[in-house]
Amino acid sequence: MNSTSLVFRPTWKKILLFLGPGVLLYSFMVIVPILGAFRQSLYTNFNFQFRFAGAQNYIQLLQDGDFWFSFRNNLIILGLSLVLQISLAFVIAVMMNSRLIKFAKFARAVMFFPVILSAVVVGFIWVLIYNVHWGLLNTLLEVVGLAGWQQLWLDNPNIVIYSITVPLMWQYLGLFLVVFLAGLSAIPSELLEAAEIDGANGFYKTLYVTLPLLVSTWRVVLILAISGAVKVFEQPYVMTRGGPGISSTVLAQYAYNMSFARFDLTYGSTVAVGMLVLSFTLIALTWLFMRYVVFRGKEF
Repeated sequence: MNSTSLVFRPTWKKILLFLGPGVLLYSFMVIVPILGAFRQSLYTNFNFQFRFAGAQNYIQLLQDGDFWFSFRNNLIILGLSLVLQISLAFVIAVMMNSRLIKFAKFARAVMFFPVILSAVVVGFIWVLIYNVHWGLLNTLLEVVGLAGWQQLWLDNPNIVIYSITVPLMWQYLGLFLVVFLAGLSAIPSELLEAAEIDGANGFYKTLYVTLPLLVSTWRVVLILAISGAVKVFEQPYVMTRGGPGISSTVLAQYAYNMSFARFDLTYGSTVAVGMLVLSFTLIALTWLFMRYVVFRGKEF
């Protein structure tokens, strides 16, 4: 085939034709709002009179205890997601891929179903489950003789952040499961068969064969987990409105409260930019940890 074929050397006109609409849409939906939020964060708002303030809002943000408390709640959600949700999704994916679970396709569909539900619907469902008087959870504890474990699940400031994390893990477990299954399906079966011939059992096959070959998959999963934990909003808002007090307030709701409850649009934009910076920071720190601690300098 002629090496000058357009299949191998597309013209700039064709590149712009195919990529241009997507780039313009992405710029309009993502880049422009980010730049607009950053620009607005450089102003102060008093009675809707905007005045340039430079870094004043960011200095205030660094000293804002409520902002850092909200970030702490996001970190709790992220930590539980990494330790419980993603680990469980990986274990289930490995079991499904090795055919240890019967009716794996049906089970996968059932576990993925919550992902397609509206976050608002999920929040309302779990409000009913957590209801202190007739909710499913407290009723079940009473039926099995564990009435002493009954709690004010959404009204106790000491446990409410953990209570709202459970629905998040439940809803998005299926998403990480599907991502892991996609990664596992790309591993050649010959490698696993060779490991079996060498005497490796299921645990050692997973540890020394499956895990090293899922590096790119883990990268995607960690980015999704971090970004999802930082921008979470709907479920906590529906379930508690950030209460009691601010005990379950997360960063996205704090930005919402500043912008639309207190009508401080400039400081709300500052909080949103802070969320973006913290999200990128967490992703970078996770990448460094995985590459230089877990994989010891290997590509991640």
